[in-house]
Amino acid sequence: MAFALTLSYLPRNRIRKSTRNLYNFTSRQRQAEAGSPRHPSTDTPPASHPSTNRTPSAAAPATMVAPTRALCLMMGGTKGGIKRLPLTPKQVNGGYYKGTGSGSMGRHTKYGGYILDRRKMRNYVVPDLGDFKLTPFVTMKLEPSKGKFGKEGPMSGEAYLERWKRMNGVN
Repeated sequence: MAFALTLSYLPRNRIRKSTRNLYNFTSRQRQAEAGSPRHPSTDTPPASHPSTNRTPSAAAPATMVAPTRALCLMMGGTKGGIKRLPLTPKQVNGGYYKGTGSGSMGRHTKYGGYILDRRKMRNYVVPDLGDFKLTPFVTMKLEPSKGKFGKEGPMSGEAYLERWKRMNGVN
């Protein structure tokens, strides 16, 4: 069965009317398919009904199902709806504090220093690496390369420009 959710762009009062019309049409369609006798009052809607002037060809297809209010709101309504996202403190009342996952690793002293508390620090257990089969992506055979700079060192403007020209292919 195909679900069509084309009613979310209508104003709220129009959604109620159109879903009611849709429900009436689909229930009549089900009764016709089941072969149950219809009451004459259900065949034609009352004169005050908004679908009185419609022709049978303008009716909605039988596969269309009216969405629930929560589903309408989720698909683009304005009053919240069902959102499967994590809660934020702004969505709930005052008793919910989420935090950022960071905590203090010690305490401040009255002289402006900071004392680390070993009990609050995270300790990671390193496995025995003697017969460990995984290896890092960096080779241990690579020797550290030392840069060749002038008297001013690696922070000079000339060294930066030379490196930039080399990397960008400028003569």
